[in-house]
Amino acid sequence: EATPKKTKQAWLSHTWGSGGGVPAVILREPSDAAVPTSRVIAPAGMREELLDSDDEMTIRYRVTDSGLLGDVVASSHESNVTFSDAPGGACDVRWDVSFDVTSRADFWKKATDS
Repeated sequence: EATPKKTKQAWLSHTWGSGGGVPAVILREPSDAAVPTSRVIAPAGMREELLDSDDEMTIRYRVTDSGLLGDVVASSHESNVTFSDAPGGACDVRWDVSFDVTSRADFWKKATDS
């Protein structure tokens, strides 16, 4: 059964902690933490950090340095990943992201839409 709590823990481990299949190296900070509070996605050099959340089933994070992805305005980027019950013992995962860019808006919209 994919409960929201189990799915959230799997997301933190696989997606946040290991990159979730993104072809990149994830530098965890601190490196020995079960769930790092921040990470750098290399080689792009994008730095992200977890934020506090009022909702136990929501993970919040933001980009603090866009690295080589200079189109992304780092201070504008914030994401929420919410986990909730779905029919049949499944879990619904909703990943909302918002950010501003300095150029290539159509490219970034296509890259983040699903």
